[in-house]
Amino acid sequence: MLNEMVITDSRRALYERVRISLEQERIELRYLIDNFDRALLRSGAAGEASSDGSDQEALIERSHQHRQRLKLVLQGLQRIRDGTFGLCETCDEPIGERRLLALPTARLCITCQQETELTLSESSELQRERG
Repeated sequence: MLNEMVITDSRRALYERVRISLEQERIELRYLIDNFDRALLRSGAAGEASSDGSDQEALIERSHQHRQRLKLVLQGLQRIRDGTFGLCETCDEPIGERRLLALPTARLCITCQQETELTLSESSELQRERG
């Protein structure tokens, strides 16, 4: 269950700034994705891809990166709408304002993020030792 968090005026203003920023990024990403999709269609239809397909592969990769980022942006906007934005998904504590300003799509507080990264790092090390 999520902690009830009293939202101060400054926190509310932060959420509004982040919402506006995420909405702008959403628009920009959709524009970029549309452009990459059109470029892919043109290169495929015109047979313009290089012999090894590297140009088309680069377009596909960039489009994929933009789509992944768009997914994070949309999730952030949804969390704002449903009232869970700014709460850590692991510990239910408020995420620091500086972290939210620097990374508006953050889902974890800095402590939980560090613990997650440490766990993933240790898991990777074990896999390398075994493999």
